[in-house]
Amino acid sequence: MHLFESDVGDYRIYAAATISPRGGYTAAVAVTRLRGIDNPPQRLYSNYSIADGFRFSEPTAALRYAYEVGHREMRQRVAAIA
Repeated sequence: MHLFESDVGDYRIYAAATISPRGGYTAAVAVTRLRGIDNPPQRLYSNYSIADGFRFSEPTAALRYAYEVGHREMRQRVAAIA
């Protein structure tokens, strides 16, 4: 498994590329709010089979896709909260 995490403001995006038994890598993502006014850390979004299980040929491609999905979901959900 390959992992990548990045802080974006008050949020952390966790991206993963997991080896598929059928070859290639599948992508997964989770977004967590780390900080906030009087609120504990909270999961904002997660999807452990993004791209409907599509298999990427390289782990970096799966990580990039997972990060992009996580970043997009974070922006949309934060905008809806504001």
